[in-house]
Amino acid sequence: MNIEIANRLVQLRKARGLSQEELAARLGLSRQAVSKWERAEASPDTDNLILLSRVYGVSIDELLRTEDEIPEPEPEKGVKVTINGKPVRFNAKDGFYFSVGDEEDEAALLRGEKKGAAGHIEVELDDDDDDDDDDDNDDNDENKPFWKAFPYPVFLLILYLCMGFAWNLWHPGWIVFLTIPIYYPIVNWIFGSRRHSFWKAFPYVMIITVAFLVLGCVWGLWHPAWVLFLTIPVYYPLAQRADRRYRAKRKESEA
Repeated sequence: MNIEIANRLVQLRKARGLSQEELAARLGLSRQAVSKWERAEASPDTDNLILLSRVYGVSIDELLRTEDEIPEPEPEKGVKVTINGKPVRFNAKDGFYFSVGDEEDEAALLRGEKKGAAGHIEVELDDDDDDDDDDDNDDNDENKPFWKAFPYPVFLLILYLCMGFAWNLWHPGWIVFLTIPIYYPIVNWIFGSRRHSFWKAFPYVMIITVAFLVLGCVWGLWHPAWVLFLTIPVYYPLAQRADRRYRAKRKESEA
């Protein structure tokens, strides 16, 4: 396949407002076959050339002419597929964003004018989705707040050694290391993007575990300290309700 012909196929498809998936569906082919044509990695056979000429409304000679210089097509900003005949848009500018439906439906939904539109889904998989992972991969520690850049595990190691050598508290001093998975979720929520309420991001299970071990190892209160674990199935439904209210207020403020 000549690169000029491949570029013309791209231009003709875009001029008709078709995605590769939509064109492939009309031709009864896979999207990969159309993609190979438009990358000049394969050539359509005679039957497919006839179908392409009908879809684009041009002659086969127009499809195959190469005497004119054809500019390189602009790279697509997203990969389009369809669900129930409606386009699915993908944009990786600010994370991952998928939406299904017309542009007008999408804009109305973002303004809050339409809710629960049929055939519309929205999935966000960017770094802000989980508070625990927010900004963890920042290579420049100078831009991080002090408490996020603070070497908490190293601090605990020094504290543990001091407790051990000075007061012989090797046990139960080791419990301090269990605060590491408590420290970072709290700090990331405070200094990161707060997509969820504090109570949902709060590491409640680890807090209960540490409290149980402290009560048991220090004061021997293994019983009735185990009752603390019974609060876990009560805590999370309440935290979920608080999170719904928090996110609703957040969306109202953003709107």
